[in-house]
Amino acid sequence: MITHHSEARLWLLSTPGTSYAFRLDAGDVPRHVHWGRPLSLEQAVSVAAERPAEDPGADDRGVEYGVEGGLRFGPPSLTVRFDDGVRGFEWRFVSHTVEEDLLTLSFTDRVRSLDLDLNYRVRESHDQIERWAVLTAGEPVDVLWFDSAAWTLPARDDYRASRAVGERGRDFRLGRDRVPVGETVFTSRLGITGHRTPADARRAGRRRRARRGPERDPGLKRQPPDHPASRPLRPRLPDRRIRPVVRGGVQYRLERDAVQYLTEDEVVVFQFRPSASDRPVARTRLRGLDPDARHRDEATGAVHADAVLLGHGLPPLPPFDRTSALVHLRRVPR
Repeated sequence: MITHHSEARLWLLSTPGTSYAFRLDAGDVPRHVHWGRPLSLEQAVSVAAERPAEDPGADDRGVEYGVEGGLRFGPPSLTVRFDDGVRGFEWRFVSHTVEEDLLTLSFTDRVRSLDLDLNYRVRESHDQIERWAVLTAGEPVDVLWFDSAAWTLPARDDYRASRAVGERGRDFRLGRDRVPVGETVFTSRLGITGHRTPADARRAGRRRRARRGPERDPGLKRQPPDHPASRPLRPRLPDRRIRPVVRGGVQYRLERDAVQYLTEDEVVVFQFRPSASDRPVARTRLRGLDPDARHRDEATGAVHADAVLLGHGLPPLPPFDRTSALVHLRRVPR
């Protein structure tokens, strides 16, 4: 399903198990908003409103389709050069059309005779979104680089790439590496796509382990339940209002040095940032909430949809060393 919010200039693509949202900023540049848990149109608009203002000169992590030109940093998806040596593309939104499962956004350059269409097709029976771009020139132009699409992955502390490796005909070994900062190219030695996938390698590994039997590391020792390392984290609480939540709630260890405590009606989150050396892009996503419920921040009075807290998370901490925050949320009656 494809829906549109005209005031927010936002489009939401919904599949059975996911939502994909993007918007246009004040300069008509398409900006990514969300890709993950299902969201309603109103929830997607609230996520877009919480996004920080565009940072000229920063990386293009939030750009839906990067082009060359302007104060942008990052590899572009479109690079063109006109006959007079001018390069780049300046966004100007023209219109959008929806035909059943196909969404098309039409743009043109602000000065030159060059049009760009971004196409999105939703497969309602699958969690699948197809994307491609169409470039139409009304004057001579050299196309130096032209991607069909650029996908923006959700912000995380880290990513891992899995692939099947090995000699020809024996590429069933599972290789895993941390995705480095910069550009990573995935290809094959033959230049064609094979039939082995990381899932195949994992299944082969499980079969080998089943034949060998369980493996045990003699250096590992199981700790008794009363051992300090086995006990849940219970910090000292200066605030009496949150003590029942922390002492009696379910504990979740979250990403980015955060801990969450959950009861039926309240949520308490402790956030800590040891160092500001890394760019604060990843948000703290909560766990165990009801996607159809809402919670109110006891400090600010802001009301958050639980679906947004699950899929999008709390705002990142300020970029300072040893920064911490305490968030207390209370469930809002329906």
